[in-house]
Amino acid sequence: MPPKTIVSLLAGAGVISICLSAGLARAGGGSVSSPVQVSLRILPASASPAPRPARKVPVTVPAGTAVTLRIVDRLPPSQEGTVVARRFLMEVARPLTVGGLVAVPAHTPAEGELMPAPASRKSVPQMAQANWLLLDNQSVPLSGQFAYSGSSPDGTIEAVMLQDMTVIVDAPVASE
Repeated sequence: MPPKTIVSLLAGAGVISICLSAGLARAGGGSVSSPVQVSLRILPASASPAPRPARKVPVTVPAGTAVTLRIVDRLPPSQEGTVVARRFLMEVARPLTVGGLVAVPAHTPAEGELMPAPASRKSVPQMAQANWLLLDNQSVPLSGQFAYSGSSPDGTIEAVMLQDMTVIVDAPVASE
C-alpha cells in the first residue's frame, strides 16, 4: 500500500493544527500508519514588532566638552619625594550625547597620571591629572587636575576634551 499523506487544518483560538499521516513500511511486508501532529500558534502582528533598522552615522564630540570620570584603579599611597609619575585607569562616569545619540558610552576607558610628590612639602597633596580618553582606537587628550592626598577621591572628577572626537554610532532610521 503506498504511503498516504492526510493534511487537516483546524483553526480555532489562533492555533492551526496540522495532522500528517504517512504509511511506513513494516518488516515482513505491509505498512503502518504513523500520524504526526504539529501545532502552530498565530500571533497578532503587534505581538512581535519588527526591529527598527539602524544606520551608521558620524558624530563629533567637540573640543571643550566636559567629561565626568571615575577612578577605576586603586591609587597608591602618596609618597614624598617620588620622582616617577604613575599612570592609573579611569572610566567615563556618564555617557556623552550629541544630538540625542550616545557618542561616548559610560564605562569608556580613560587614563590618568599621578604626578610626582614634591620633595620639600610634606603636607601638600600630590596632583593627579586626566590624560586620555580611549574609544574606537582613538586617544583623545583630556585636561583636568585634582588633588590627591593618599586616598582615592570620592565621587567623580571633571575633565575637558582638548580636541574634537569623531565616532561612528548607530542612529535609528526614521519610520516611513
